[in-house]
Amino acid sequence: MNNRVSTDALKEKSTLSPKLRKLIALGSAISTQRGRKTVESCVTACLKAGATREQIMEVLRLAVVMAETPTAASDVMVSEAIDSLKSRI
Repeated sequence: MNNRVSTDALKEKSTLSPKLRKLIALGSAISTQRGRKTVESCVTACLKAGATREQIMEVLRLAVVMAETPTAASDVMVSEAIDSLKSRI
C-alpha cells in the first residue's frame, strides 16, 4: 500500500470518533516502531482530539503487548512527547 492510499483512508467518513481514530493511529505507530517524529505527531493529534494522558498511555501499553515492542523505550518516548506537546496545545 502506498502512502497516498493510506492518507486517503484516513480522510474517509468513519463510524469511529476522531479521538478513537487518532488513538488507533498512535497504537499503530508504536507497534510498528515508527520514529520519534511520527509518534510525537500522533500524540499531538490525540491531545488535540481530546485524549487524556491516561488514554494515551493505555494505548501505549496495549500496543507494546500486542507487538512485543520494547516497553521502556516506547514509554519514555510517549511520556516525553505528551509532556513537551501538552503545553503547546
